[in-house]
This record gives sequence, C-alpha cells and structure tokens, in this order.
Amino acid sequence: IMDDYQRQGFGKTLMAYWENEMKSLKYTCLLSSTRVDEDAKFFYKAIGYDKCGVLNAPNQPAELLLCKNINIKICNLDF
Repeated sequence: IMDDYQRQGFGKTLMAYWENEMKSLKYTCLLSSTRVDEDAKFFYKAIGYDKCGVLNAPNQPAELLLCKNINIKICNLDF
C-alpha cells in the first residue's frame, strides 16, 4: 500500500480478502515476507502473522518470513 494510503484499513481489507480466498482453496498456512528494516513487520504482527524465518543475502537487508495458521487443527508451523 502506497504511503499516502497506509493506516486507512486498505491493507487489512486486502489481506482479509486474500486469506479468505486461500481458505476457500483449502490452504491451511499462509506465508508472506517483508524486509526487517520495513515497518510492514508491525502490520503483519497486528493481523496475526508470526515470524517463522529469516533469509539473509550478502549486502542486502534480511528478509523476514511471516506465517499464519488459517486452520489451526491442520496447520503446524513447528520446524
């Protein structure tokens, strides 16, 4: 979401739509990512995503992997 449109509920609405689509397709876990130096990590945490990994590349900010169970009875994020 572009800076001028953040904190107006657009991101939350888009993510809820996507999550519902994934549920309808029988997915049980969702994965997203953001750079560790971006504020998006706080957005993902606020909508129920948990840190599940980090990707490191030379001369790049680390990429934070975020996971969310959308069917707790089936999905297991333990590694």
